[in-house]
Amino acid sequence: MRAGISRTGRVRRFRASGDLESNDYRLLVAQAEAGEGTLLGRHHLVHRQVEQRKLVRPVDDAFVFHDRHHYLITHRNAKSWPEYLQFRRWLDEEIGTMMQGWPSARAKIAQ
Repeated sequence: MRAGISRTGRVRRFRASGDLESNDYRLLVAQAEAGEGTLLGRHHLVHRQVEQRKLVRPVDDAFVFHDRHHYLITHRNAKSWPEYLQFRRWLDEEIGTMMQGWPSARAKIAQ
């Protein structure tokens, strides 16, 4: 069971078999470029799209891991969408909860 946010901003639960799943990262990046969703992107896979303003980093904060980096990436117009804002709040809460239980982590929130 997974959670998703609809265009109306309502959180809904769905079974993975009923919605898109992909093992093609290029497809997921293309969908974000088209405004179809938001993804957590690895720097080395999305930095060109960010530099070309096809995608944007809607937040200044980043988790910094010594061995890898992840960014919240979305279409440039999505920053004002209610469903994006709801997803962002949820993600902030989840990360905050995770970090509370990880006091000796090699990760920190960089600003």
